[in-house]
Amino acid sequence: MFWVIVAIFVPAITNYDPNMQNFAALADPTPGNGHLLGTDHLGRDMISRLASGAGTLLIVASIAVFCAYALGGLIGIVGGWVETLIDFLADTLLSLPTLILYILIVMSFGPSARAVIVAAMIFLSPSIGRSIRRLASVSRGQVSTDADGVRGDRPKHIAVDLLAEACTHIGHVIAFFVVLGFLGLGLPPPDPEWGGMVKDTTAMLIIWPHMALLPCVAIFSLAIGFNLLAEGLRRTAAKARQAPGHVGPVANQGDQVAQPTRVGGGQA
Repeated sequence: MFWVIVAIFVPAITNYDPNMQNFAALADPTPGNGHLLGTDHLGRDMISRLASGAGTLLIVASIAVFCAYALGGLIGIVGGWVETLIDFLADTLLSLPTLILYILIVMSFGPSARAVIVAAMIFLSPSIGRSIRRLASVSRGQVSTDADGVRGDRPKHIAVDLLAEACTHIGHVIAFFVVLGFLGLGLPPPDPEWGGMVKDTTAMLIIWPHMALLPCVAIFSLAIGFNLLAEGLRRTAAKARQAPGHVGPVANQGDQVAQPTRVGGGQA
């Protein structure tokens, strides 16, 4: 939530363009002299570039996951041989090195936000399709089974699970986007991108550590934030399932349930 607020409001109130160079700050890029968090190696304001980079990451990751859910929804409602084929492709993708395939796809399209969105759609859609199919089966009055037996999940509970899954996917897309930027496969310069900011300033880590450490802290906090949000949503759904009135595990037919022995009064 912090970075969402930063991405929305900081660019509107800051006095610096994220790509504007302050040549007077090149001699002393440390925090101060009109730049609260200092400047980078080219004299560009760190706050402006961090805020602009946060907006880019959030927009690209959100669009990528939304498109993956749209495609996954189509996959989830299709049955028959198409469902079997999609499951096979999903298992195949999960068995391959994800980062290497991300790099191959991005290199095929060229470094851009569109390439990241396409790569995320390819890798996330099959697994999302399975989740959508599960939600659709419950909405039709079916039940989902797990290791404990038969469980009647309400659609709203599974919807919360899907939202938690979406937050996890956004965190993963952010991580991959940052890695691609560090490898030089992110947004082309001079657009601010956190992975590229770290790559460009690692040579100054000993002299001016704030240039590389600030983007690293931002990356860590944003990724952890989405994972914590996902975990909170999962716990909320778990508590809702334990609430009175929810259908819990049902005993299988043929299982004998032991009845408690009642001891009458006055008997030995």
